[in-house]
Amino acid sequence: MTESEKKLAFVSFCIEEYKTLHGMDGRSVADLFEKYGVTDYLLEHYSVLHSFSREAILNDIDQFMNVRDEEGPQTDRPGPVPHGESVVSPEIRRKRGGTMPAQITQENVRLLIPGKAAGVAALMSEKRSISPKAALLAFYRSKTYRELERESSKYWHYSPEQLYVVGGLSRHAVKHGPGRSVLLPFRKEILFLWRKRKSARTIAEELTKHGIQTTPQNVWKFIKRHDVG
Repeated sequence: MTESEKKLAFVSFCIEEYKTLHGMDGRSVADLFEKYGVTDYLLEHYSVLHSFSREAILNDIDQFMNVRDEEGPQTDRPGPVPHGESVVSPEIRRKRGGTMPAQITQENVRLLIPGKAAGVAALMSEKRSISPKAALLAFYRSKTYRELERESSKYWHYSPEQLYVVGGLSRHAVKHGPGRSVLLPFRKEILFLWRKRKSARTIAEELTKHGIQTTPQNVWKFIKRHDVG
């Protein structure tokens, strides 16, 4: 994960935790953060803020917005005051052995979102030539995020690359061809099924479950190009 993606994952983490605390949805929180300049604040002070405890960072966000409310939008942003335990950032959690739940439910699916949101936003930023911050906001306003937010959609199974394709987040249609195939995010699944002696037609039918419309011929060409085992 690049430094930019770590920052995006941190902002996403804050959005997910804030929405849980206040009983909101992710898009509403993302818009609220944008309105009050919270996203810029989190990105600017990431090096300090990502070491705060969950409670401390959520407190800090509320205090920051209260100051903006009281003194107006032109108020200089106060810097964060370090306090609390270093337990908040997703990357720190992973380094400590991880606390991902054994079973994903509607109550804990938010824990899987920051890394995926950062990955999708990085792709959107690159493909659309927009800033990472703008890409993250666009993702939170998308139908793809609304589906990811619902555990029952099972979108949390998808990698960022798969979410980018399945969710139709690319501004232009994805073309077939080396390095551009709409099938590329599903390479492991396609090759796994092929090595299980599934036909190209069966694999094409399986891909429709992910919203991918392709032909057996395209599947076969993809397999010939990528099956190096």
